[in-house]
Amino acid sequence: MKKNTLLFAFIAFAFIGNAQKVYDFTGSANPGSWVAAGSGTSLAPSAEGLVLEFNAGVPRVDITRAADPFVVSDGTHMVVTLINNSTEVGSFSGFFDKNNGNTGTQFLGYQTGMIQANSPGSGVEVTYVFKLQSNNYTNDPGDGTLNDTDNIANMEYVGIRFRQADGSTNLSGDSATNGNVIIKKIEIVNAGILSKTSYDFSSDNASGFDGLNGGSVSYTGSELSFTGDDTNTAPKFAQQFFSIDASSYQYVHVVVDNNTSNADQIKFQFVDGASATQTYGNQSLALGASTIDMDLSGKAEWTGDITDWRIVFSNSGSAAVDSNPITISRIVFDNSPVLNIKKLDQLTFSLYPNPASEILNIKAVDRITKIKLFDISGKQVLETVKFNNGQLNVSSVKKGVYLLHVEDENHSIAVKKLIIY
Repeated sequence: MKKNTLLFAFIAFAFIGNAQKVYDFTGSANPGSWVAAGSGTSLAPSAEGLVLEFNAGVPRVDITRAADPFVVSDGTHMVVTLINNSTEVGSFSGFFDKNNGNTGTQFLGYQTGMIQANSPGSGVEVTYVFKLQSNNYTNDPGDGTLNDTDNIANMEYVGIRFRQADGSTNLSGDSATNGNVIIKKIEIVNAGILSKTSYDFSSDNASGFDGLNGGSVSYTGSELSFTGDDTNTAPKFAQQFFSIDASSYQYVHVVVDNNTSNADQIKFQFVDGASATQTYGNQSLALGASTIDMDLSGKAEWTGDITDWRIVFSNSGSAAVDSNPITISRIVFDNSPVLNIKKLDQLTFSLYPNPASEILNIKAVDRITKIKLFDISGKQVLETVKFNNGQLNVSSVKKGVYLLHVEDENHSIAVKKLIIY
């Protein structure tokens, strides 16, 4: 197994509180109540985390039923940090006991768009978030009639399972051939514990985003795609997991890559500290591509930590919004009236040595906030927001020609060719 020394922060967030339940498997920690399930599946502790080996099929990692009761109040979302060393594993799903009057297990929709290894054993560290759905996520009545073993309102059986990139196809190969998965940490947290100011859907998935009022959200692998249902006049999508410090960020920018719907208006909406829904101004939404800049400054309700905010679409003729997609590549909260994304050739940075084999030095005028690495086929093999003194360790990246994308604190982007030998 090839050891990965590069940190990939798939979702760049900051802790503003403590997770309700944390299972940290790094440093050769024992898996405790977590066990492997599925054909030929095993878990072994290592310095990086729990090493999941498996045969073809649907490998899983589960909390042993009743061994470590997961109380409903522990959290509404699961945050999973892992290294996907497999070239075949491309999606995963969470599951838990229904505990609402129905026996059996509630399986959640698959998180597609997992970063697959460029070659077996060459995975990078990724953090994913998914919501524990509320429709069956309720307290057990405690009457002993369900799949409950202790008459306590808990979810005694939770876990994650892995499949191919489409989310529905079982794995056809084993980890010995295609690479394993290393699980570093699993956290059960409530909404609002983690904070996030910038969503770049070329790397971020649609974690925490939900369609409301007839709206639907999906993730294309590089964009958030939103559709109406042809019946509602104000469909919307909401971010209901990550919080935003409204007192510190006065503008929100929505980069629309393509609007093919009949929606020609867009609004910003949020739930304030008093649990009241606030809606700010209508702006025009053009067909095709556009960037919407919304000024939230001076709005008395826009203050403190906001966990539930929405983007609302409508038609000026009061027609229902149709089901043609609106695709969005970025959503950014900052203090600039206009989103400052420069053209690729307007940000300059130095890169040395090039070719590189171990340590890569990257220097720019403004602070670098994100680095991505793509191979010549366009496949992303690395993303990181953590590097020390402008240095990046590329020793675990296989030899070849790459494109290095660098982003600074102003959201300016530049690209250079990099050779690793």
